[in-house]
Amino acid sequence: MRSLLKNLIKLLCIFVLLHISQAAANKFPTGSCGALMDISHKNIQTSEGIKQGYSALMFIDFDTLTIQARATVVSYHNMPSLPSYQSNTIGPAPFVIEIGPVPNSFVITPQQSSGLPTFAAMSVNSGLSFLLQAQNDRGSGVCQRN
Repeated sequence: MRSLLKNLIKLLCIFVLLHISQAAANKFPTGSCGALMDISHKNIQTSEGIKQGYSALMFIDFDTLTIQARATVVSYHNMPSLPSYQSNTIGPAPFVIEIGPVPNSFVITPQQSSGLPTFAAMSVNSGLSFLLQAQNDRGSGVCQRN
């Protein structure tokens, strides 16, 4: 009976340690990072003769859960005219962060009125970088820790 109790306690300890290590693996990032994200619609015609694409230079603050961005929209008109550019500053815009769909990833959902897409972020390079992928859009980028 005593050995059964010892084995049960050992199993319980293993279960608790596994649960704690899983919770640590899903810990949300802290600090901040600087990102460049290309959201390229260069091959999608938005209206007669016009194609658009944009990129965003972003500062993501995981402590305050905010994003500040500088977005540049490129409009490609009928050729041979040159493209036109328009830049605007966004934020700080609040965001919500959740556990992502693959290990070591998170989903970041900016405030809808910000115009920024929801994107997945995967921590790589020992937590010094994040790979970014737009959700329901065509876009990717990298965010380096400050």
